[in-house]
Amino acid sequence: MSTSLSASITGDRSMVDEVLTTDELMSFLKIGRGTVYRLLKQGELRAFKVGSNWRFNRVHVEEWMKNHAVDKRRIYRRSLRKSVI
Repeated sequence: MSTSLSASITGDRSMVDEVLTTDELMSFLKIGRGTVYRLLKQGELRAFKVGSNWRFNRVHVEEWMKNHAVDKRRIYRRSLRKSVI
């Protein structure tokens, strides 16, 4: 039996990446279904299909969030530059 399969059977979640459904992803990111599908179409989010349903690896979603996080300090400095000009 594979390690990930045996881990999921025994309930050891530390060894298995959590997989989110579209509805769970919408709740997690607080976005609408249309936004999820737009991000998929644009290739922004990594996902796979189970039948006709999309699934999202939580680790990949968190990685995407980290890569798309806005640096508030950079925005603040940019707004200061614009106000000086």
